[in-house]
Amino acid sequence: MDDGDDGMAQDGMRPTDINAALGMPNEARTGLSMLLKVMAAQGLIKRHELGPRWVEYTRLMPLRKRERIARWLWQ
Repeated sequence: MDDGDDGMAQDGMRPTDINAALGMPNEARTGLSMLLKVMAAQGLIKRHELGPRWVEYTRLMPLRKRERIARWLWQ
């Protein structure tokens, strides 16, 4: 969840990191990037531009109960 700072202290992901983590075709990654930008424009998430090719998104609302339980079970 966003704690109100500028995001510079948080770790971002470079496009190469995202590509390796997702293992998706280029078209799917492009669609995902566009979706994240739209969600940021709507205020659902916050976009932090940490550099020319370094972007991070943070959640603005807390996790739902089932998401908290799932994270607790699989940690």
